[in-house]
Amino acid sequence: MHDVFQYAFWRYKLEVIVPRYYATVLPPLAFIILLAILLIAYKFKTDNMFNWFKERAIKKSLTLLNNNLKDVLHSDKNIMFNIKILSEKALASYGTAEGKAQLEKILSLSNNHMESIAKALNNIKDLKVSTIHNNLIDAIESAINEVNIPDYIEIIKIYHDTEVYGNFDMYHMKQALINLITNSLDAIYSKNVEKGIIRITVNSSIEWIYLSIRDNGCGIPRKYIKKIFNPYFSTKSKQNNWGIGLSYVFRVITAHYGHMRIKSKKDEYTNVEILLPRSKSFGGQYGED
Repeated sequence: MHDVFQYAFWRYKLEVIVPRYYATVLPPLAFIILLAILLIAYKFKTDNMFNWFKERAIKKSLTLLNNNLKDVLHSDKNIMFNIKILSEKALASYGTAEGKAQLEKILSLSNNHMESIAKALNNIKDLKVSTIHNNLIDAIESAINEVNIPDYIEIIKIYHDTEVYGNFDMYHMKQALINLITNSLDAIYSKNVEKGIIRITVNSSIEWIYLSIRDNGCGIPRKYIKKIFNPYFSTKSKQNNWGIGLSYVFRVITAHYGHMRIKSKKDEYTNVEILLPRSKSFGGQYGED
């Protein structure tokens, strides 16, 4: 037993040899790995914070846009109400059958328009701005379905992707598209062509969605191109148009951090081009450049 304790392993000093690269390579490598982890975590947090602030800015812009639309629609509703009252008074005192028929038509149009305005005001009142992942193709198709397309006008759709997602408010985006399609219809009607064509093109890259709406209508004179986004400016008759359509569209696109430009040649064509930020984390494959 004495020999066991005398020659046991703990009585001997064991020599431990540590390779030199442990001291020279591992500490810097560990530091680099730690730094990379911190940078990735910081970038992830920064991106989330940026997206949060960006979404808040979009919602703030669209809320302001809602309030402006309410003011415009309330003014329009007041005008139609006055027309309705005057039509009723004139209808009650008018003598001829032809005049009566015309006044009845005016009254009917006023009633229908007031119902449409009331519906629009209710939609805006109940609207909750929602900048969620939406498919732009769905917004385009929905807008086309809500516009009355004459038989002599053809809609040509060129979609390079069937699903192109972006963070945008579906209600406002659809209304903007309805405005653009309606403008194309008006331009074709004004030119009085036998065959009208509206070409809608959608393409995408990793970061952007490209949308083009081109028509073969009357075009816009060059001197007006820089003014068409101004509120209440219009190349149409002031008696029939208040000129708020393109201004509204421009504000919707820019509220979503997008870009918009118009190319046009009088008596030949108008091409509206729009760029919108694309969602990178939802839906479909990225488009080709």
